[in-house]
Amino acid sequence: MNELQLKGLAKFLISSACSKCNPKSQNSLYSFYYPEPLMRFFNRLNTFIRCSSCCYPVALLYLDRLLRSNNDITLDMSTVHLLFSTSLLIANQFIDDNSERLGQFASLLNMSSTSMSILQTDFLFRIRFDLVFSEAQYEIYVQKLNWCREEATIQIQPFINVPQSNSDNNEQSQLVFVEVI
Repeated sequence: MNELQLKGLAKFLISSACSKCNPKSQNSLYSFYYPEPLMRFFNRLNTFIRCSSCCYPVALLYLDRLLRSNNDITLDMSTVHLLFSTSLLIANQFIDDNSERLGQFASLLNMSSTSMSILQTDFLFRIRFDLVFSEAQYEIYVQKLNWCREEATIQIQPFINVPQSNSDNNEQSQLVFVEVI
């Protein structure tokens, strides 16, 4: 991803995390104060992991599935780094078939490979190993990311009925994206 795309992604996730701030939330497994600004973190991820650009919208799709199906997990500033990194790791392994990347993700987060593996396993069970998506679902996330990075003025607004799987088509997405006024 280029820097403009990373900025759009950072705006997207920061807006989502800030709109969902919940001091009472206890995401014990995913809560982690990560002092590095999200944009700098994404630049490091992009430099050292080298995921294909199609992994990023897929990671957001997986993250949205996780948030939809697990009321005990919220995307906030204490969870955004670990949740997105875990989602990107899974997308990278599924799309690019790079299973050796787990150690690289773990080292970028200053954690052990075992801890990263636990996060990955928990994430997969929470989304019921639902890694398959339609082209239409993928395109929705690609369009939202492209739109976010191309626009300068921002306002927070939720996704509108992003179809996920047959069982939850009527639910609204839990992610928020940055929209122009």
